[in-house]
Amino acid sequence: MVAARSLDLEQARRLERAMISVRWFGVAFGLFQVWQSRGATPEPPGAVTARGFVLAVTLLIGNVVVLVFTARAREVSRLRTIGLGAFCLDIAVCTGFIWDYSFTWRDNTWILGYILPLEGALRFQLRGALTAAALFAGSESLREIYLAATLRHYHPELSSVTFRAGVGVIIATVAGVMARSLAKEADKAQDRALHAEESARREGAARREVDLFHAAVLAGVSAEDLDDSLQSMAEAIGQKLGFEVCTILLSTDVDDGLRPVGVYGVPPSVREKTVHAGQGLIGTVFGTGRPLLARDVHALADHVELDPRVRAKAAAPLRADGEVIGVLDVETWGQFQEPEATLDLLTRLAGQISMVVHNARLRARQKETLDRLSELDRMKSDFVAITSHELRTPLTAIRGFVKTMMRNADRLTPADMQDFLQIVDRQSHRLARLVEDLLMASKIEAGELSIAPEPVAPVSFLGNLLASFGENADRIKLQMNGDAPDMVVVDPYRVEQILRNLLHNAMKFSPPGSDIILGAHFADHAVVMNVTDHGVGIASDEQALVFERFHQSQDPMTREAEGAGLGLYITKRLVEAMGGTIELRSRLGEGSTFTVCIPLTDAPGRAAAETAVVHTD
Repeated sequence: MVAARSLDLEQARRLERAMISVRWFGVAFGLFQVWQSRGATPEPPGAVTARGFVLAVTLLIGNVVVLVFTARAREVSRLRTIGLGAFCLDIAVCTGFIWDYSFTWRDNTWILGYILPLEGALRFQLRGALTAAALFAGSESLREIYLAATLRHYHPELSSVTFRAGVGVIIATVAGVMARSLAKEADKAQDRALHAEESARREGAARREVDLFHAAVLAGVSAEDLDDSLQSMAEAIGQKLGFEVCTILLSTDVDDGLRPVGVYGVPPSVREKTVHAGQGLIGTVFGTGRPLLARDVHALADHVELDPRVRAKAAAPLRADGEVIGVLDVETWGQFQEPEATLDLLTRLAGQISMVVHNARLRARQKETLDRLSELDRMKSDFVAITSHELRTPLTAIRGFVKTMMRNADRLTPADMQDFLQIVDRQSHRLARLVEDLLMASKIEAGELSIAPEPVAPVSFLGNLLASFGENADRIKLQMNGDAPDMVVVDPYRVEQILRNLLHNAMKFSPPGSDIILGAHFADHAVVMNVTDHGVGIASDEQALVFERFHQSQDPMTREAEGAGLGLYITKRLVEAMGGTIELRSRLGEGSTFTVCIPLTDAPGRAAAETAVVHTD
């Protein structure tokens, strides 16, 4: 418990120190922005600039106070109180800056509000993130009313408020869910670590209670490899107790078999032998979980002979978590002097060996958990960076062109206005795709993905799909090989998502104007679809990673192709949800081919269709 409290205290202190560092940057950034905004257009009034400096200084002083109290805190509850106060300070300062620069409706200082859900997620998981998002939404609603009341010719826009609040809720939800997931994994890892420490403590207490022999046996635990430790223990047991043969066997999880991992008194080749449940005395002990002793091994049915000179043997089960994981076997050329004491001693030794095995496995699982936590932390950082970048890019474009149209409405020609609106529409579509991908990934992780098969005419379905690509449809060449059925039973919405993701992916990584091949082949109980491009291709060492969440083949901040790295991940999960498979073949400089095979729940009669290349308008 003391170790757990110390770990919680260090984690809380590390979080506050990280936030203090971020806050120092915020102070410097705020002072710089306030200073350089004096020459901006429109130039803020003097009172606005003065209040901005006061807010920045307030943040600086508050950060100093948080730093001092954090250094002095010695209890987790105290640090959490400090963190709550620091969070309130950040909310007040960010909200103050947003309201201070509301002297014009064109100012975009409100973007600072998106910082608050992220901090809330780090501190209080989903609850903190959603609380911060709710405060931001309420502030924006009141600020819209304030702008309408203080600025001439300005009318409040509900859509503007709902857009800002909606994006804030999305950021809060995603960040909060990820923070909660990381916290749960951390709790599990901590519980396992504490359990391992408790097992080690009990092992130490038991070791002090036994005699010198036990100390000699457990000396082999110092070896890093489990097999080496068990080998040392087998040798110590045989030598100290005078048994001619000693064998430690562990379950192989294959056909209820046991494999010797520690042997003494027999050739090392015995390690290759497998003993099955019910086979001889060893197999009986493994199957029943009870210690047994035989005075004459030759009277045993299906005896497993390790040494022909052996006359008597005894065995005790190794247990972990209520299950038999192996057997400790000792054999002698003569007879056991005290059979009951021998069995009791073997049972205690088996308990010691079981602890060694169990702790080794717990340490291995703990390492796997820590590795997974590191991976989740990396994914969280990548997600925040990628999502922030991908959201900011279309938003900046939309706001820039809208401002241009509003400022120069009397000077722009209808053609210019049409071009600008097309750009805004394209960027809005990009933003909508990103949000849809995030929501779909969230549904997949939550296990809420649903499949709804229905009869579909494949020829019409594929034609409508290609027509929906508009001006890019000419790049897609549809090849239907063999006979196509009149109707098939699939989920058309999910299949369209799969093909649309693959086609968009092919267009992003192909030269402009190059052809994209969409092939379809209908077998008796499945449809096989191929999407082939002639783009840059995918390196062999990255092909196994392209279906992972947020994976990017380039730096997400500098790469040319847009996207958050969710398309292929969603595609693979959709294919698997329908019982299908997806494969990738690619070579650098030659392009890529994604092959999807989806089973059909029904295969109606086929209509003759020749192999053709369909050009859509």
